[in-house]
Amino acid sequence: MDTSLDYEGNIDRLKTTLQSLIEQMPNLLGEYQKDFINAEVNNKDEEFKLTLEKTKTHLQHINSNIFSISNEMDTIGEEIEENMKEINESIEILKKENTFLKEKAGILEQEHKGTDGMIQDYKWKYNYNYLWNFLMIVGIIIACFALNAVFTK
Repeated sequence: MDTSLDYEGNIDRLKTTLQSLIEQMPNLLGEYQKDFINAEVNNKDEEFKLTLEKTKTHLQHINSNIFSISNEMDTIGEEIEENMKEINESIEILKKENTFLKEKAGILEQEHKGTDGMIQDYKWKYNYNYLWNFLMIVGIIIACFALNAVFTK
């Protein structure tokens, strides 16, 4: 995961550029409207046509800049989405590792929280160990009887 990307800086730069383009648009549209009317009224005069073409070119330039900003924002969004997927995958791996380490450390998780939970957890652990010891004793007694039966014959 590339953490060196400065998304906030890029987004701020794009916002500033977009804001300046938005501020230019009303004046440019007014100028285009005026030049269009002049070019239509004076359609034989090349100077008005050239002025209209310059304004049209300037509008197209602003339009292409807005399109570039849109593409750049899409790219940044895709990069952020990809980084979020990687972060989520890392979180899931760490959750599994955390659960494993809790089990290894003997921390049992029950529905109870706080000291009640600890008491319940350790009661369960005690009862489990008590049952295990009882079964071991029963197994030893059975083994003793079995050994006795085998060796007394």
